[in-house]
Amino acid sequence: LDDDVPFEGAGTVAGLVPEVHRCQLRIALRLAAAEQGQLLHVPGLGWHGWDGCRWAVDPGDRIATQSAIRAVRNARLEASSMRSAQDREDLWRDAKSCETSTGVRGVLELGAALPDLSALSNELDVDPHLLNTPGGTLDLSTGQTHPCVPGDFLTKVTGCPYTPGSGGSEWNTFLAATLPDVDVPAFLQRVVRLALVGQVREPIWPRLTAPA
Repeated sequence: LDDDVPFEGAGTVAGLVPEVHRCQLRIALRLAAAEQGQLLHVPGLGWHGWDGCRWAVDPGDRIATQSAIRAVRNARLEASSMRSAQDREDLWRDAKSCETSTGVRGVLELGAALPDLSALSNELDVDPHLLNTPGGTLDLSTGQTHPCVPGDFLTKVTGCPYTPGSGGSEWNTFLAATLPDVDVPAFLQRVVRLALVGQVREPIWPRLTAPA
């Protein structure tokens, strides 16, 4: 094998079933099943939580820790309703092994490596044409919008929603008042539109000045 070519399955975990494994791994797999699309770990950037619009950094891992505690609690509740004494005892013991701060950290450490709960930093904000807003994600390449979804892996969002077809009367009034030359406002509008794209397309640095 060529040492410079990564193994095709590197970084992935397949065939893991919660009921086959025990202790912290079992609870971590349950956590992944319950929190996929709501919880995400990025190496070097830590845990993120889905806030309905984007993946937001989880300060102090509060959301992640609460999610792990919830997974432990749900496992104990499920164990109490199991008919098989052996299954009930096994799940009870597995949940109990995670009821300490060390156990919770262990669940999160294992969860951080599971595909359903993890992504690499170079997988975030990849598409430069996706402009994320509170009201939906605008595809600048097509002009179409779609609901904000975890699978876009966006971590940024504008301060206001995009409303298709809305007028820009205030913006146009501002341009007319500050830039009376007809050609300059048109150029500035193109520059502003270009700035919405998430990558450098033109080596320019707009500098707006006014007479003293």
